[in-house]
Amino acid sequence: MALTKLHFVYNETSNPIEIVLNFAHRIHSPDTYACKLCDVTYGTFFVKKEWDDFLNSLPVPSKFHMKNWFIKRFPAYKNAEFPAVYSQDETGNLTLIITPEEFNRIKTLDELKQLVRNKIPLQ
Repeated sequence: MALTKLHFVYNETSNPIEIVLNFAHRIHSPDTYACKLCDVTYGTFFVKKEWDDFLNSLPVPSKFHMKNWFIKRFPAYKNAEFPAVYSQDETGNLTLIITPEEFNRIKTLDELKQLVRNKIPLQ
């Protein structure tokens, strides 16, 4: 099956209060912040240009989800752990390609980019 999309899922919900609290946590205690995807892809306020450029260079589109919206769209993943990346094939099936454990080992944006490159098939 051909890869049609990547789904990046943050370990955050879209609740406005939680977003503010998580932002403050990420700034003040980055070592204990629970979303490594946010940690390495965002600067203080915005997504890093280097990450955006990398995503635009990939052979498939990427979609980003807060975990509550991802679970709402894909209820079969209600017990999944995040952050995570799923590939979607042409039939709509999702496959976990980057686990929370792999995210926890990532220290830099370059490491995340290399991991993504290693996980998606060349097209």
